Amino acid sequence: MKPRRQPFKQPESHAMLALREQRLMSALDRVAAFQKWGRRDILDFQLKSLQSLVLHAFETVPFYREKYTAAGFRPEELHSLDDLARIPILTKDELRRADPEQLKSTRVTGTAYLLASSGSTGIPGRIWRDEESLWQVTARNLVWYYDICNRKPLDNALYFVDLAPDSIDCLLSDFLRTLVSEERLVSVTEQTPVLIEKIDEFQPDFISSYPSTMRNIAFLLRERNETFEPLQLLHLTAEMLDLRTRLLLEKVFPNARIIESYTSTEAGLVAYPCKDGRLHLTEESGIYEILDDAGHATDEQGQLVVTDLTNQATPIIRYEGLGDYCRWAKADCACASAFRSISHLEGRAAESLLLADGTRLSPYMLTNAMEEVEGICQYQVIQYAVDDFELLVVRDKLGTSAETEIDASLRQILARIAGDTCLCRVNFVERILPKPGAHKVPLVISHVRRSS
Repeated sequence: MKPRRQPFKQPESHAMLALREQRLMSALDRVAAFQKWGRRDILDFQLKSLQSLVLHAFETVPFYREKYTAAGFRPEELHSLDDLARIPILTKDELRRADPEQLKSTRVTGTAYLLASSGSTGIPGRIWRDEESLWQVTARNLVWYYDICNRKPLDNALYFVDLAPDSIDCLLSDFLRTLVSEERLVSVTEQTPVLIEKIDEFQPDFISSYPSTMRNIAFLLRERNETFEPLQLLHLTAEMLDLRTRLLLEKVFPNARIIESYTSTEAGLVAYPCKDGRLHLTEESGIYEILDDAGHATDEQGQLVVTDLTNQATPIIRYEGLGDYCRWAKADCACASAFRSISHLEGRAAESLLLADGTRLSPYMLTNAMEEVEGICQYQVIQYAVDDFELLVVRDKLGTSAETEIDASLRQILARIAGDTCLCRVNFVERILPKPGAHKVPLVISHVRRSS
């Protein structure tokens, strides 16, 4: 079960294409059946799947057998979903430290791929995913895409994605070749002018990519005093979409509807957009909890903990490593879906700020305030210590605000939120670039971690 390191190295044969189509149609049939379920059906399925998955993990994955034995937990303790809290939490650090061979089930049929997470905090984790789970992610993405297009999907599509061989996006792009020609799957590592050339070449109605990639494209088009009007739908995923970037994209792509989905290497498609803006959780493929800092279920803002019910290769059970804060949507959705929803993501724990009094602050507290400052195209907040911040700022060349005005406004905001004794350095730069080997530019980076 060696992972295929170069997904695009061979063209598709007729036999392989037919097999791919068969697997995709089978996955689509399963996903379509899930959409007809009521709440009781979902809960019954989740319990049976959880019991089977935990037993599978304990019996076939060395990492889980050791973890659960050390915690005194046995799979037979799961009698209802109320027993979920008995299962020990899985952390990102545990996945990072584990030997990949200890994370792989000894009882996986078919192909398993060793994938690396994005490493948003600097160190990527590695897990195995089986092929069947990836087909379900592909099918689930297609179903919500058809829904968002009112069953009339846009065929003229362009994808700017991470094509690193060990990324989940690369594998999903490989599967997507069943429906999309390879030349429309473009690596985000290409220079921004090259990506714009692809837009000019294909004149797409639909683009799928990351906020940071599309922001760079929009910056350059704006500097050229250009807009792209043919785009009807822009799908963004994997990163926080700040208001300033959204406003920039709306100006450069004036006819495009902007939608977001929530995906991860560890849990696949976690949530997808509904027409009213909320995110529905994919409860047919996962169990989701929102926990407070003490690890208790909460109806207020808390950290999302996920259990992926689809992946047998490295089961992901009660995983807090996504590091995302959210809260349950209070009212039922107008679409009448039986799947629960969250109103929006409120920031990643990896990007959260730790203040001098020990409190943890969602990055949205800072980024939302910074949206009020005129004259900024792009920014990044870097926290080096609880009282030491650097703000990188790309000034809007078309704006009228002076650097001194922007500087003063940003210092006032940081003082109001983080305390007036904190050190703040505002540095104006031409571009804010990702780390070497990466393609994403985080809005907030904190080098401060809790000591406990």
